[in-house]
Amino acid sequence: MQQVSHGHAALSYLVAMVAIMFTAASYGKMAGAFPSAGSTYTYAQRALNEHVGFVAGWAMMLDYFLIPLLSVIYAALTAARLLPQVPYLVWAVLFTVAITLINIRGIRVTHARQLRDDDRDERLHGAFRRTGRALGGECGGFWRVVLERRSLSAGNVRRPPADAGRSHRHALLHRL
Repeated sequence: MQQVSHGHAALSYLVAMVAIMFTAASYGKMAGAFPSAGSTYTYAQRALNEHVGFVAGWAMMLDYFLIPLLSVIYAALTAARLLPQVPYLVWAVLFTVAITLINIRGIRVTHARQLRDDDRDERLHGAFRRTGRALGGECGGFWRVVLERRSLSAGNVRRPPADAGRSHRHALLHRL
């Protein structure tokens, strides 16, 4: 690779890294501006208009469909070139099954983690409310905001409550 790029292979990675950092920073800003699930669709819809959001959403769906397909094709072609005695179709089926199993495992791990996190949140919420009542006050406002913001980032609610920030500050100041 160094011969083809005349020693500039590392530079191409650095340029790609800068572009990716700008993309990540943009997503971070958009997540702060529009704290709801939907990613590209939501950001394009709310920042531009619903038609652009619709096209962006379908483009992402197409991307989610094509990238695994192209990955299988490329991996199978590469493997068939490295081991020509094994037919391309065998490699394609093998990589399709492998990628599918890896994705299913990832979904199961993520689901189990989400269940653990939800259970932990419920236990902490209960403990926080009991502690607040024992101290003679109500700390639920603070915890309600924390849970609502978490739900909001998971896309479970459409928009934050209008008083979310005020409620958060009020709960903290009330405890002081």
